[in-house]
Amino acid sequence: MQSSSSNSDGMRRGSKKLWALPVPQKVKVFAWKLIHNGLANQANKKSRRMEHLSNCLLCGDDREDCYPVVMQCPHAVNLHAAMRLRWCLPAERELKFTGPEWLLGIVDTQPVEQVACLLLIFWRAWFIRNELTHSNKKLSLEGSVSFLENYWETLCGIR
Repeated sequence: MQSSSSNSDGMRRGSKKLWALPVPQKVKVFAWKLIHNGLANQANKKSRRMEHLSNCLLCGDDREDCYPVVMQCPHAVNLHAAMRLRWCLPAERELKFTGPEWLLGIVDTQPVEQVACLLLIFWRAWFIRNELTHSNKKLSLEGSVSFLENYWETLCGIR
């Protein structure tokens, strides 16, 4: 018996759409890791006994997990808001955490271009988080917005 999250071919809803998105493979792999809670965040490092605390190193939240890193940390929130002024993105109510497969649900139900842009924002938010935590390098919001706009423009030009 198949679970309700599987299609008739046994694939989880949204999986095929994810791998067909018009973004680089590295962004798709990042999204897959995000879906499967496979990013090297503080909570995952603590569960593997690599860290003593699971607190977010940036905002101090009790648990740095995959969803908060790309949706709730201040740098991610600011990036979402700035990009929402430039790109058509799913409504915030569509981006709520609904369980472990929250991102697959978004991929499955939202338009391809919106999902592609959203994944680029998540990918950039993770990059910013890594720059801040590993090299204490602060990137400007304007720089990230410009990077994402240029990156998307290049991707669209390639297609």
